Amino acid sequence: MRNILLLFTLIFCGCCLGQTTDLMRVEWTRIPQVDSDNSISRFRSFINFPIPLSWEGSYLIPGFEYRHITLDIDDPVPYDANDAKTFQVFRATMAYTFKFKNDWRFGARAGVELASNFERADFLGRDVRFSGAAYLIRDRSAEEVEKPNRWVIGLQYSTNQGRPFPLPVINYFRQFHRQWSYSIGTPKTNLKHSFNNKHSVQAYVSLDGFFLIFRTTEW
Repeated sequence: MRNILLLFTLIFCGCCLGQTTDLMRVEWTRIPQVDSDNSISRFRSFINFPIPLSWEGSYLIPGFEYRHITLDIDDPVPYDANDAKTFQVFRATMAYTFKFKNDWRFGARAGVELASNFERADFLGRDVRFSGAAYLIRDRSAEEVEKPNRWVIGLQYSTNQGRPFPLPVINYFRQFHRQWSYSIGTPKTNLKHSFNNKHSVQAYVSLDGFFLIFRTTEW
């Protein structure tokens, strides 16, 4: 159990929880190491449930996420790699958002997670972690806007980051052509080409908590 934090400190250079607007997702990621049999793989799934409230434009959004990380370490290391071969995360969140005037929206989210290799039946205090975030969003991405754009500005904090202060989130989205748009900032920077309302190609860099991901997606 105690080797978990050491292992992730050695392998990963940073940790940041990124916001997401997806309602549901299932994904699998594998990162092999060049000239080595070492590899890292991760299964991730989550679901969010937007619940409209009586105040127009306001929502309560409970959510749940599960991650399963597998570390295949065959090279010699100064600890027992079998103690940190698998790692699971269960996370529950609750978010609230409402609209201001002039296209601004406020959002806040709080969450608790259990992260462990579950080798022991009794969980340690460090296996339970807490997170929170607050955002201001100016959304001008409606179809009638000539050049749709969106600002996201906020702060987020998690006890699993190892830093005693919140991290800033700032992201700017702009559609500069009928079929082209980009987003720059943290936790996601991307370039997107839309073929139509249902199909597009997107290349992006995202920092999602365990991995810095370079990916191209199509749907």
